[in-house]
Amino acid sequence: MVTSHLRRARETAELVREELLRGEAAADARIGAAAAGPPATAAAGQSAVALPQRPPRIVVDPRLAESYRGRWEGRRFVDIIREEPAEWRAYREHPATFRFPGGESLAGQQRRVLAALRDVALDGRTTLVVTHGGAIRLVRCFLDRRGIEAFHELAADNGGIDEVLGPGLVERVGIALGTPP
Repeated sequence: MVTSHLRRARETAELVREELLRGEAAADARIGAAAAGPPATAAAGQSAVALPQRPPRIVVDPRLAESYRGRWEGRRFVDIIREEPAEWRAYREHPATFRFPGGESLAGQQRRVLAALRDVALDGRTTLVVTHGGAIRLVRCFLDRRGIEAFHELAADNGGIDEVLGPGLVERVGIALGTPP
């Protein structure tokens, strides 16, 4: 049985592959640790960047993983809302300063994801980065200069594609991380 999310990932992978073939550009893939877990999803990403002239270099980068949510890990939101309403409210109302109980903060996750993107940009190759919705929203918060407070206002489509391009990306990330190039 193929889930709709996996089907969407495969369709997106095929679109990426067609675009790469048109441009005759080879690409590498950088995959978040947890995103690499489901073999079918990782295979979809790998097939997207595999071109006849050069097999892709696949890198599993744990910095692209979803946030570590501590004691909330694996729990349903409805249960957290019922059992920990004050913490849930803090998460929703103050994401920039919130830390998951026993886990990491969204600010910490954003720093590690941005560091991974900086390294991809410094590498200079065309790269397909496969990651999670939270990581994508944190990148958008940064790129749009909206801050983590906008985290819950943004959406990330399963199997969606966001282009992260532009001059000055490495410098902006370096400044944000306190490590200018």
